[in-house]
Amino acid sequence: GCISTLEKTLTVNPEITADFTTSVIEGCNPLWVEFDNKSNNVATSFLWEFDHQQGTSSEQNPVIVFENDDLNNSAVFNVRLTATSDELCQDVIEKQITVYPRIEAGFTFEYTSYCTPQEVTFLNTSVGGEDYLWDFGDGNTVESTGGDISHQFINTTDSDIILPVTLYIENANGCRDSIVRNIT
Repeated sequence: GCISTLEKTLTVNPEITADFTTSVIEGCNPLWVEFDNKSNNVATSFLWEFDHQQGTSSEQNPVIVFENDDLNNSAVFNVRLTATSDELCQDVIEKQITVYPRIEAGFTFEYTSYCTPQEVTFLNTSVGGEDYLWDFGDGNTVESTGGDISHQFINTTDSDIILPVTLYIENANGCRDSIVRNIT
């Protein structure tokens, strides 16, 4: 019989491994996350894909800001890294980032200038807070669990004084916000 031999060279490209770490995996809104690409040296190009309109990036180590507008629920963002080699081999890894509910300090009051002594009612317009600390700028502070609050201001000097009224708020996740408004 006849014998025929065919030889072909087969190229097996090196294994590619996509991997990354993050500076944080969960936190308060807005959450800045630094991504550290740990893909092996075979990878030469990268495509990062971020959920919720956060877009994409081809940077090796991007920094992304994740925001959650929900007042009650945490938002979970999927992050996907596709690592590609020069030979077009690919590997994909996906991880999640959790952003706690939005929190925003706010308050209003009727006037900004008063005659002494004056009881001033502050309307708490904060969202997402559970614990509140009012600092009236005159050495007095009050802790509360929300709602409106009143405070009496007394000026014992011969001239106008400007006091910074500060509201600090915090939610169950330890997220904090504050706002300062002056009163005369």
